[in-house]
Parts: sequence; C-alpha cells; structure tokens
Amino acid sequence: MGKNPFTRMNMVTDSLSDLPFSDMLNLLPDGVVFHQAVRDETGIIVDFRLIYFNKAFESFAPSPYKRELGMYMLGDNREQEAILGPAMRQYVQVVETGEMATHVFYDPNLNATISLRARKMGDGVLVTLRDITVQHRAAQQAEMQNKLLHGILNTSLNGTVVYEAIRDSRGTIIDFRFRLYNQTARKDILERIGRDIADHTLLSIYPDSHITGMFGLYARVTETGESVRTEHYFPSVNTWYDVAIAKLDDGCVVTFIDISQLKKASRQAEDQAEFVSKLLDGSLNGLVSLDPVRGNGHLTDLRILSANRAAEVFFQRNQTEVVGRGLLELYPESVEMGLWTMFEQVLKARQAERVEAYLQTDKAELWLDVSATPRDGDGLVVSFINITERKKAERHTGTLIQELQKTNNNLEQFAYVASHDLQEPLRKVVSFGDMLRNQYADTLGANGADMINRMQSAAFRMQILIKDLLAYSHVANAREAFNEVDLNQLVAEVINDLELVILDKKANLVTGALPTVNGDTSQLRQLFQNLISNGLKFSRTDVVPHVQIMADLVRGREVTRPDGTNLLPESLANRGFHRIQVLDNGIGFDQQYAERIFQLFQRLHTRSQFTGTGIGLSIVQKVVENHQGFIRAEGRPNEGSTFVVLLPIKTL
Repeated sequence: MGKNPFTRMNMVTDSLSDLPFSDMLNLLPDGVVFHQAVRDETGIIVDFRLIYFNKAFESFAPSPYKRELGMYMLGDNREQEAILGPAMRQYVQVVETGEMATHVFYDPNLNATISLRARKMGDGVLVTLRDITVQHRAAQQAEMQNKLLHGILNTSLNGTVVYEAIRDSRGTIIDFRFRLYNQTARKDILERIGRDIADHTLLSIYPDSHITGMFGLYARVTETGESVRTEHYFPSVNTWYDVAIAKLDDGCVVTFIDISQLKKASRQAEDQAEFVSKLLDGSLNGLVSLDPVRGNGHLTDLRILSANRAAEVFFQRNQTEVVGRGLLELYPESVEMGLWTMFEQVLKARQAERVEAYLQTDKAELWLDVSATPRDGDGLVVSFINITERKKAERHTGTLIQELQKTNNNLEQFAYVASHDLQEPLRKVVSFGDMLRNQYADTLGANGADMINRMQSAAFRMQILIKDLLAYSHVANAREAFNEVDLNQLVAEVINDLELVILDKKANLVTGALPTVNGDTSQLRQLFQNLISNGLKFSRTDVVPHVQIMADLVRGREVTRPDGTNLLPESLANRGFHRIQVLDNGIGFDQQYAERIFQLFQRLHTRSQFTGTGIGLSIVQKVVENHQGFIRAEGRPNEGSTFVVLLPIKTL
C-alpha cells in the first residue's frame, strides 16, 4: 500500500522550508516556486497549489498575480487563465510523464520574456523562472541584423564571398575556404563553371588562381591587411571583373561584379574615338572646338579644346602647343578677317554661320572658307579650309572669261563681216562672170568661157565654205535655252526638206520610234540634216541608198567601241542615255579614220568624187557636245557606216 500523498507533500514542504536551504534559494537570481498537484476524486489534476516560492519569484508574480502560499494557480487567478492556462497544461504533462519541460514565453503583464523550466518533484512541479528579456531582445536584434545582412547581400548586384585561409603546419596559406557567399556570387560561379561553391575551396573551383594572380592577391591582403581593388580578366570564363578585396579575420572578403559589357563598351568607345580622331585628322578641313572665355560678362577669348591635324598644320604648331591656348593669342588675325565677330554672333544666336574670310598682308593674301556651329553647352565647333588657290584660280578664270568674251565678240564681228562684207564681193564676182559669159562669149572663145566657169565654180565653193563656217561658228557659240524636242517631228521635217534629194536618189528612209529629248531645236535639226545628207551623198552608184534611224535606252556601261572598250568614262557607267543610230549602206570608210572624220575641214575623198567642205560632221560633233552627249562612228568600206549618238536622258 502506497504512502499518503499528504505525507509526501509535507516532506517536500519541510525540505524547501528548511532554513539554511531556504536562505540559499533566496539568494538565487532565478525565481523558484513549487506547485503541488490538486486532483479530483478520480485522480485527475485539476489545479496546482502554491506551496513555496523564493524572494526572486516575487518579481515574476506582481499584481495582478496572487502569490500567497496555499493559493490555487487557476482557482484564485481566473482572470489570468489565458496566460496561466498553457503553463498549467505543461505542468500537468511534467507531473504525469516525469519529463522536464523548458518553455520561453512573453508575459504582457510583466512586459518581459521569461524562460521557464519545470521538473517533477513528488506529486508536483518545481519551477525555475528567469527574465531573459535583454538576451532575447539582443538575440532578436542580432537575428534581424543577420537577416538584413543576408537580404542586402542576396539582393546586391555585386557578388560577395568571404574566404577563410587554410594554412599548413608552418602557417603558410595553401588555399581558401568559402566561409560565406551571397546568391549573386553563387549564381555567377554556377553559370560560368557549372559547379556549386558549397563545400569547396578556392583552388577546387578556380584551379588557375595561381596563374591569374588572384590567389596571390587574396593571400597578400590576408597577411598584410592592405585592401586592393583591381580590374581582372579571367580567361577560363572569358570575363572581366571589377574586384575589391579587404581583410576579414584570418581571411578576406571579396566583392566583384561582371564588367565584361562595360569593358566591351569602353573598347568600342575607344575604337570609335580613335576612328573619329583618324577621320578628323584625315580631313582636309581644319577643325577646332572652342570654349568661350568671359570676363565681366563679356567674351574675352575662345579657348581651344581640341584641334585636328589640318588645324595644327595651319597654325604651324603641334597638338600640345594648340590645345588650351586662346584663339586671339594664337591667331589674332581672326579679328581683322571678321571671324571674331562671326563667332560672337554664333554664340549669341546659337545658329550656324558660314563665311569666306579674306586677309591681305605685305607678303601674301589668304582666303579661308569658315563655318562655325554652336556646340552643346556653351561653345562652338569651327571648320575651315584654305581656299586661296581656288580664289586665285577663280580670279584667273574670270580674267580668261573676260578675254574669251572679247574673243567671241571679235568672232561675232568676223561672222558679220564674213556674212556681209566677204559674200558681197563674191556675189559681184559671180555676177560679173555671168555678164562676161553672156555678153562676150564670142570674144572670149572656148578658153575664156572655161576660165569664167572655173572662176564662178570657185566663187560658189567659197560661198558654201563661208556659209558652213558661219553655221559651225553659230553652233560652237550657241547659248540658247534648252526645251523639250520631239525627234519624231523634227526628223520628219528634215526628211521633208531633203525630199528632192531623196527622190533624185530614189533612196529608202526608215525611221523607228524616236524619243523626246531636252535640247536646242535648231542644233538638233542641223545634226540630223547632216547625218541623213551624208547617208544620201556618200552612196554607192550601183546600190539604192538606204538610211535607217532608230533609238533605244542604254546605260553608259553598255556602250562600247568596236574593239570592246568602254566609250564612256567610269563615272557615267550608270547614267541613262538615249542611243540614236543612223545607219546607211553607202561607201563606208576604214575604221582607222573614225576619229579623223569629225575634225574641221577633214575629207576622205576629193571634191571631184563628192562635194562638200569637210565641216558637216564637225558641226554634228559640236551639237552633241553642246548637249552633253557622245558620238562615235563605225565604218565598213563599201558596206556602209553607222553613227551612234548618245544624248543624256536629262541634260543638266
């Protein structure tokens, strides 16, 4: 039969109340309390009764807790059941199981965090309580700081790794252990080398660290404590990093960021800058960038920020002697040339200007073509080129033009004289010849009549020659405005004018569709009249003359000489032309004379064979040149000839 429970309770009470032992418990900083289980008739614990507590417990049970001995934990503190209920259930478990319980809870009545430990003693629980508010708050703050630190590290764009040195028995660093790393570092390493850094060392992840020099940097910072920042290229992963290393305990903390794109952009910028520099230095124009220098609100000078090679040559100084100097100091002539006034206006109005500036000294004269453009901010860019030689050439050209105009005037006067004063005596020679032949034929006899005929024939040839020379002079000096000319209509009119010759020769003329061109009607009429007349005149006696005119569109590169070489210069290879061809089946000519026949007074036959002055084809060539076109001739003796005329689709 078991012992009486009240006997056990008295034994515990007597033990705790023992004077020396009680004094010892009262000296403890922790609260100590003993609760005796209160059971119902079925033996179930329904409450706990306060049997003992030391002095420290009093600070854990101020009002509104009731702490008199013999009071019931719940029965006398019903209003605190929400707080005491969980503690009681824990006490019941301790008594029933005999297992010690530890519990940390926050008591709002005390505004404190309490650490509670309960263990079974007899049919009750011995409880110790400790106020751990300060420690708890410190731990919470440390945890928050730790979370904040990890949050910052893991959201940082920089990779961060903390290394701990691994040393051999002599204390020499032989490797580094990954002590801490953020997600950026872990992800970067995982993506680049395909391995996680967890549970690895530096050399196991980066075995080439000795070669790249990073191991030496980490060891030096760890040993000396001197921080290092560097940009480093890792060939194994083809990546540039900006790396900062600082000592931390027996190791170092490394922060890094991938700057490969930045380095690429930097290289591109450097390449672009070098390209622009070379481009500017290759320019024939001098280029300078100027910044205004002001004093008391007024422009006092323009400081040269940069200058290209052409500017250095102009100033006769190198880059270091030009950059940083004032324009007025370096080139005071800019005031006399009017450039300083222009620069002031550009800075004020913020609009670009261009001027041709002139300077004359005792030794020489200078012309500059200068343009100034406002720069972003408060400055301007000046471009200039020495045009002195061009200006001198223009002046010389102007003099030549004046002389040419005088010559043309003289030619016009000559043409007038040739038209009137020269032809008048010829008409009298012909008229008196007719009178001699008609009135004195019997007296002159056969020889005299022959002489008269020869004289008149020579006079007629002279009239034709003068007429052709006048026609050539008119074409050579023509300055009429161009207009749209329908070649179909024009050629029809020429054929109509030559109707008698065509009928006399019984010739066949075939005309295809011809274009409308931009040109001078009178000149183009002379062109076709001469070409068609030649086709009729230089015909074979036993063959019916046949003349064909046709046209099409071609590019410059499609037109070749009989030997296959290009007729037109390369610059006109893609230019569009109307190709007009005049073909005949006459006597033709040897191809070696294809250029000669266009020269003035050049003939391939005697006057007894074919009449003419040798000026017709010269007029044709001049008309073509006036229309910015080209002409070539192809001949085949006793087979015929072809004249190819190229007229631009649009004459500029």
